[in-house]
Amino acid sequence: MPPLNQDTPLIEILVVDDDRSALRELRLFLERRGYQIHTAETGEIAVQIVAATKIDFILSDIRMPGMSIQEMIAAIRLHTPDVPIALMTGQPAAGHRLDAEELDVKSILRKPLSLREVSSMIDDALAK
Repeated sequence: MPPLNQDTPLIEILVVDDDRSALRELRLFLERRGYQIHTAETGEIAVQIVAATKIDFILSDIRMPGMSIQEMIAAIRLHTPDVPIALMTGQPAAGHRLDAEELDVKSILRKPLSLREVSSMIDDALAK
């Protein structure tokens, strides 16, 4: 869990999902853990946020309207090449052929998400 004192800058996390209820749940959970949360419902909006804000971690759904996840990651990497990214999907493992290493992301989480798993993954990624 991030330290919560006045001298430590807030860790900024971007959550990208076209499911508003999922965005709200993740936002509330992560804000309670002391993170500054930004949300986007499309890859295009996510790229705009990354271009304007220093983001420390990104958690994104794989399937959304608009740009593909590969296009979004490529555009984000132009602004912040080293930001840790994790992906979420509701698709069964056989339903997509995306690989975390191929996409240059930390991991691909299955929905429904375990908030404990999300928290642990973020803590591990930010500790490096």
